Amino acid sequence: MRVREPLVFSAQHVGRGGDVVCQSEAGELRLALEMQPGGDFCVWLRGARLVMPAAKERRLSTDERRLLAVHLRAWLDSSGRATWAIQR
Repeated sequence: MRVREPLVFSAQHVGRGGDVVCQSEAGELRLALEMQPGGDFCVWLRGARLVMPAAKERRLSTDERRLLAVHLRAWLDSSGRATWAIQR
């Protein structure tokens, strides 16, 4: 199953890091969240893997990564914090 809309995001903070979790019909994606010097936050899209319901894991296709990046940017922008970076 491919990653597609709707995508539901949430953030889990642990100290200076944590995860951005993305739920989709296909399964769950966890993206590393890291606080940078100066208070900026960085989300790591690079190396993202989809964990499917049957506990299988796979890398995202180029199209899935592109879709995820677009929706992630929109979600981050809606958070009210202006200092998000996405590492691809």
